[in-house]
Amino acid sequence: MSVRLDRLRSLIDREIPIAPVHDVFQVRLVGVGAGRAVARMPARSLTEQADTRCGGPLWVLADCALGVSISSTLPEDRGITTLRLAMHQVASWWPGSGWVTCVGTVDDVDAEDGTSRGEVRDSEDRLLATFDTRCAVIPAPEHWLHRTPEPAPDGSDSDGQLDVELTVEAAAVSMRARTGSRLGNARGAVQGGVMGLLVDRMLMPLLDQPDAAGERTPLRHDVEVHYLRGAGMNADLTGTAEQVHGGRRLRTARAEILDPRGRPAITATGLAYPAASG
Repeated sequence: MSVRLDRLRSLIDREIPIAPVHDVFQVRLVGVGAGRAVARMPARSLTEQADTRCGGPLWVLADCALGVSISSTLPEDRGITTLRLAMHQVASWWPGSGWVTCVGTVDDVDAEDGTSRGEVRDSEDRLLATFDTRCAVIPAPEHWLHRTPEPAPDGSDSDGQLDVELTVEAAAVSMRARTGSRLGNARGAVQGGVMGLLVDRMLMPLLDQPDAAGERTPLRHDVEVHYLRGAGMNADLTGTAEQVHGGRRLRTARAEILDPRGRPAITATGLAYPAASG
Protein backbone atom coordinates (compact mmCIF):
# COMPACT_ATOMS: atom_id res chain seq x y z
CA MET A 1 0.00 0.00 0.00
CA SER A 2 1.31 3.48 -0.87
CA VAL A 3 1.89 6.09 1.83
CA ARG A 4 -0.71 8.33 0.17
CA LEU A 5 -3.35 5.59 0.11
CA ASP A 6 -2.59 4.61 3.70
CA ARG A 7 -3.06 8.20 4.90
CA LEU A 8 -6.33 8.57 3.03
CA ARG A 9 -7.70 5.37 4.50
CA SER A 10 -6.71 6.52 7.98
CA LEU A 11 -9.11 9.45 7.58
CA ILE A 12 -12.01 7.03 7.13
CA ASP A 13 -11.37 5.28 10.45
CA ARG A 14 -10.94 8.57 12.33
CA GLU A 15 -13.83 10.28 10.46
CA ILE A 16 -11.65 13.33 9.89
CA PRO A 17 -12.50 15.54 6.89
CA ILE A 18 -9.77 15.91 4.28
CA ALA A 19 -10.38 19.66 4.06
CA PRO A 20 -12.24 22.27 6.15
CA VAL A 21 -14.99 22.64 3.52
CA HIS A 22 -16.00 19.01 3.99
CA ASP A 23 -16.86 19.69 7.62
CA VAL A 24 -19.10 22.60 6.61
CA PHE A 25 -21.06 20.43 4.14
CA GLN A 26 -20.84 17.26 6.29
CA VAL A 27 -19.00 15.39 3.54
CA ARG A 28 -17.12 12.30 4.67
CA LEU A 29 -14.81 9.94 2.84
CA VAL A 30 -16.17 6.43 3.44
CA GLY A 31 -14.12 4.32 1.04
CA VAL A 32 -10.87 4.60 -0.90
CA GLY A 33 -8.77 2.30 -3.04
CA ALA A 34 -6.23 2.83 -5.78
CA GLY A 35 -8.10 4.91 -8.34
CA ARG A 36 -11.45 4.81 -6.55
CA ALA A 37 -13.07 6.87 -3.78
CA VAL A 38 -16.48 6.98 -2.12
CA ALA A 39 -17.85 9.99 -0.24
CA ARG A 40 -21.26 10.77 1.22
CA MET A 41 -23.29 13.62 2.69
CA PRO A 42 -26.77 14.01 4.26
CA ALA A 43 -29.57 14.15 1.68
CA ARG A 44 -31.19 17.02 3.55
CA SER A 45 -28.36 19.26 2.33
CA LEU A 46 -30.11 19.28 -1.05
CA THR A 47 -33.55 20.21 0.26
CA GLU A 48 -32.19 22.87 2.62
CA GLN A 49 -30.06 24.78 0.09
CA ALA A 50 -30.93 28.34 -0.98
CA ASP A 51 -32.12 27.32 -4.47
CA THR A 52 -33.36 23.74 -4.60
CA ARG A 53 -33.32 23.71 -8.40
CA CYS A 54 -29.51 23.51 -8.31
CA GLY A 55 -27.07 20.69 -7.76
CA GLY A 56 -25.65 22.90 -5.01
CA PRO A 57 -23.78 20.84 -2.39
CA LEU A 58 -23.43 17.94 -4.84
CA TRP A 59 -20.56 19.94 -6.35
CA VAL A 60 -18.66 19.78 -3.05
CA LEU A 61 -19.38 16.06 -2.64
CA ALA A 62 -18.31 15.21 -6.20
CA ASP A 63 -15.18 17.36 -6.08
CA CYS A 64 -14.11 15.37 -3.02
CA ALA A 65 -14.76 11.88 -4.42
CA LEU A 66 -13.39 12.52 -7.92
CA GLY A 67 -10.36 14.40 -6.63
CA VAL A 68 -9.47 11.74 -4.06
CA SER A 69 -9.82 8.99 -6.67
CA ILE A 70 -7.05 10.69 -8.70
CA SER A 71 -4.98 11.65 -5.65
CA SER A 72 -5.03 8.06 -4.39
CA THR A 73 -2.86 7.01 -7.33
CA LEU A 74 -0.16 9.68 -6.85
CA PRO A 75 3.14 9.62 -4.95
CA GLU A 76 3.31 11.47 -1.64
CA ASP A 77 5.02 14.55 -3.11
CA ARG A 78 2.33 15.20 -5.73
CA GLY A 79 -1.13 16.72 -5.49
CA ILE A 80 -3.83 17.97 -7.82
CA THR A 81 -5.63 21.14 -8.78
CA THR A 82 -8.91 21.08 -10.68
CA LEU A 83 -8.92 22.30 -14.28
CA ARG A 84 -12.45 21.30 -15.25
CA LEU A 85 -15.51 19.93 -13.44
CA ALA A 86 -18.83 19.17 -15.13
CA MET A 87 -22.20 18.11 -13.73
CA HIS A 88 -25.05 16.39 -15.53
CA GLN A 89 -28.08 16.56 -13.23
CA VAL A 90 -30.56 13.83 -14.10
CA ALA A 91 -33.05 13.85 -11.20
CA SER A 92 -36.12 16.09 -11.13
CA TRP A 93 -36.54 15.56 -7.37
CA TRP A 94 -34.33 15.41 -4.28
CA PRO A 95 -34.46 12.70 -1.60
CA GLY A 96 -35.81 13.96 1.69
CA SER A 97 -33.80 11.72 4.01
CA GLY A 98 -30.86 9.36 4.24
CA TRP A 99 -27.53 9.85 2.49
CA VAL A 100 -26.37 10.73 -0.98
CA THR A 101 -23.20 8.98 -2.11
CA CYS A 102 -20.70 9.74 -4.85
CA VAL A 103 -18.42 7.03 -6.22
CA GLY A 104 -15.45 8.46 -8.13
CA THR A 105 -13.36 6.32 -10.47
CA VAL A 106 -10.17 7.24 -12.32
CA ASP A 107 -10.09 7.14 -16.10
CA ASP A 108 -6.42 7.99 -16.59
CA VAL A 109 -3.53 9.54 -14.63
CA ASP A 110 0.01 10.40 -15.70
CA ALA A 111 2.76 12.79 -14.53
CA GLU A 112 0.87 15.85 -15.80
CA ASP A 113 -2.85 15.34 -15.31
CA GLY A 114 -5.63 12.97 -14.39
CA THR A 115 -9.27 12.41 -15.32
CA SER A 116 -12.05 10.74 -13.38
CA ARG A 117 -15.81 10.42 -13.33
CA GLY A 118 -18.47 9.68 -10.77
CA GLU A 119 -22.11 8.96 -10.05
CA VAL A 120 -24.19 10.40 -7.22
CA ARG A 121 -26.98 8.17 -5.92
CA ASP A 122 -29.42 8.31 -3.01
CA SER A 123 -29.87 5.71 -0.29
CA GLU A 124 -32.22 3.75 -2.58
CA ASP A 125 -29.55 3.63 -5.31
CA ARG A 126 -31.42 6.07 -7.56
CA LEU A 127 -29.18 8.15 -9.84
CA LEU A 128 -29.22 11.89 -9.08
CA ALA A 129 -26.30 13.24 -11.12
CA THR A 130 -23.06 12.34 -12.86
CA PHE A 131 -19.80 14.30 -12.79
CA ASP A 132 -16.49 14.23 -14.63
CA THR A 133 -13.27 16.13 -14.03
CA ARG A 134 -9.77 16.86 -15.30
CA CYS A 135 -7.11 17.80 -12.76
CA ALA A 136 -3.51 18.94 -13.17
CA VAL A 137 -0.86 17.04 -11.20
CA ILE A 138 1.32 19.49 -9.24
CA PRO A 139 4.01 19.42 -6.52
CA ALA A 140 2.43 19.16 -3.06
CA PRO A 141 3.90 19.95 0.37
CA GLU A 142 4.25 17.13 2.85
CA HIS A 143 1.64 18.67 5.15
CA TRP A 144 -1.11 18.58 2.51
CA LEU A 145 -3.46 16.65 4.83
CA HIS A 146 -2.73 18.74 7.91
CA ARG A 147 -3.62 22.28 6.89
CA THR A 148 -5.85 24.18 9.33
CA PRO A 149 -7.95 27.15 8.22
CA GLU A 150 -6.67 30.62 8.99
CA PRO A 151 -9.27 33.16 10.17
CA ALA A 152 -9.66 36.51 8.47
CA PRO A 153 -7.21 39.06 9.90
CA ASP A 154 -9.98 41.64 10.30
CA GLY A 155 -12.30 39.24 12.13
CA SER A 156 -14.81 39.16 9.26
CA ASP A 157 -14.70 35.40 8.73
CA SER A 158 -18.12 34.05 7.71
CA ASP A 159 -17.47 30.82 9.66
CA GLY A 160 -17.93 28.63 6.63
CA GLN A 161 -21.22 30.09 5.48
CA LEU A 162 -21.33 31.41 1.94
CA ASP A 163 -22.46 35.03 1.95
CA VAL A 164 -23.95 35.34 -1.56
CA GLU A 165 -25.90 38.20 -3.09
CA LEU A 166 -27.53 37.71 -6.51
CA THR A 167 -29.06 40.46 -8.64
CA VAL A 168 -31.32 38.97 -11.31
CA GLU A 169 -32.42 40.84 -14.41
CA ALA A 170 -34.26 39.66 -17.52
CA ALA A 171 -31.31 37.92 -19.19
CA ALA A 172 -28.41 38.58 -16.82
CA VAL A 173 -27.31 37.84 -13.26
CA SER A 174 -24.64 39.52 -11.16
CA MET A 175 -23.16 38.06 -7.98
CA ARG A 176 -21.14 39.16 -5.00
CA ALA A 177 -19.85 36.51 -2.59
CA ARG A 178 -17.67 36.43 0.50
CA THR A 179 -15.66 33.26 1.11
CA GLY A 180 -14.90 32.18 4.67
CA SER A 181 -11.77 30.37 5.86
CA ARG A 182 -13.60 27.06 6.30
CA LEU A 183 -14.56 26.82 2.62
CA GLY A 184 -11.03 25.85 1.60
CA ASN A 185 -9.44 22.71 0.26
CA ALA A 186 -6.28 21.04 1.58
CA ARG A 187 -4.11 23.50 -0.37
CA GLY A 188 -5.65 26.58 1.22
CA ALA A 189 -7.78 27.83 -1.70
CA VAL A 190 -11.56 27.86 -2.03
CA GLN A 191 -12.60 24.33 -2.97
CA GLY A 192 -13.50 23.81 -6.63
CA GLY A 193 -16.88 22.37 -5.65
CA VAL A 194 -17.78 25.60 -3.83
CA MET A 195 -16.96 27.56 -6.98
CA GLY A 196 -19.13 25.16 -8.97
CA LEU A 197 -21.96 25.71 -6.49
CA LEU A 198 -21.67 29.48 -6.99
CA VAL A 199 -21.74 29.12 -10.77
CA ASP A 200 -24.81 26.86 -10.59
CA ARG A 201 -26.61 29.46 -8.46
CA MET A 202 -25.75 32.20 -10.97
CA LEU A 203 -26.85 30.24 -14.03
CA MET A 204 -30.10 28.84 -12.64
CA PRO A 205 -32.29 31.99 -13.02
CA LEU A 206 -31.28 32.06 -16.71
CA LEU A 207 -31.96 28.36 -17.30
CA ASP A 208 -35.21 27.95 -15.39
CA GLN A 209 -38.04 29.83 -13.72
CA PRO A 210 -40.16 28.79 -10.72
CA ASP A 211 -43.57 27.43 -11.71
CA ALA A 212 -46.84 29.33 -11.22
CA ALA A 213 -46.99 28.26 -7.58
CA GLY A 214 -43.46 29.51 -6.95
CA GLU A 215 -42.07 25.99 -6.53
CA ARG A 216 -38.38 25.42 -7.19
CA THR A 217 -38.09 21.77 -8.13
CA PRO A 218 -34.71 20.35 -9.27
CA LEU A 219 -33.93 21.09 -12.90
CA ARG A 220 -32.32 18.52 -15.17
CA HIS A 221 -29.42 20.50 -16.55
CA ASP A 222 -25.72 20.47 -17.40
CA VAL A 223 -23.04 22.83 -16.10
CA GLU A 224 -19.40 22.81 -17.16
CA VAL A 225 -16.85 24.80 -15.14
CA HIS A 226 -13.27 25.70 -16.14
CA TYR A 227 -10.85 26.80 -13.41
CA LEU A 228 -8.36 29.48 -14.49
CA ARG A 229 -6.86 30.40 -11.12
CA GLY A 230 -7.51 29.69 -7.46
CA ALA A 231 -9.51 32.01 -5.21
CA GLY A 232 -8.32 32.69 -1.67
CA MET A 233 -10.42 32.40 1.45
CA ASN A 234 -11.80 35.45 3.25
CA ALA A 235 -12.06 37.17 -0.13
CA ASP A 236 -14.75 39.06 -2.03
CA LEU A 237 -15.64 37.51 -5.38
CA THR A 238 -17.77 39.00 -8.13
CA GLY A 239 -19.47 37.25 -11.01
CA THR A 240 -21.74 37.79 -13.98
CA ALA A 241 -23.88 35.45 -16.05
CA GLU A 242 -25.81 36.06 -19.24
CA GLN A 243 -28.32 34.10 -21.22
CA VAL A 244 -27.08 32.96 -24.61
CA HIS A 245 -30.29 31.34 -25.81
CA GLY A 246 -33.63 31.62 -24.05
CA GLY A 247 -35.88 29.41 -26.15
CA ARG A 248 -39.16 27.92 -25.00
CA ARG A 249 -37.51 24.54 -24.48
CA LEU A 250 -33.73 24.78 -24.92
CA ARG A 251 -31.86 27.37 -22.83
CA THR A 252 -28.16 28.10 -22.52
CA ALA A 253 -26.14 30.59 -20.49
CA ARG A 254 -22.54 31.41 -19.63
CA ALA A 255 -20.91 32.78 -16.50
CA GLU A 256 -17.65 34.20 -15.17
CA ILE A 257 -16.31 34.71 -11.65
CA LEU A 258 -13.53 37.22 -10.94
CA ASP A 259 -11.03 37.09 -8.08
CA PRO A 260 -10.57 40.10 -5.74
CA ARG A 261 -8.06 41.62 -8.19
CA GLY A 262 -10.60 41.52 -11.02
CA ARG A 263 -8.94 38.62 -12.83
CA PRO A 264 -11.02 35.77 -14.32
CA ALA A 265 -10.99 32.81 -11.95
CA ILE A 266 -13.85 30.76 -13.40
CA THR A 267 -15.61 30.46 -16.76
CA ALA A 268 -18.66 28.25 -17.15
CA THR A 269 -21.53 27.28 -19.41
CA GLY A 270 -24.95 25.85 -18.62
CA LEU A 271 -27.62 24.07 -20.65
CA ALA A 272 -31.17 23.10 -19.74
CA TYR A 273 -34.09 21.51 -21.49
CA PRO A 274 -36.93 22.35 -19.09
CA ALA A 275 -40.46 21.08 -19.52
CA ALA A 276 -42.61 23.39 -21.63
CA SER A 277 -44.94 25.58 -19.60
CA GLY A 278 -48.64 25.76 -20.18
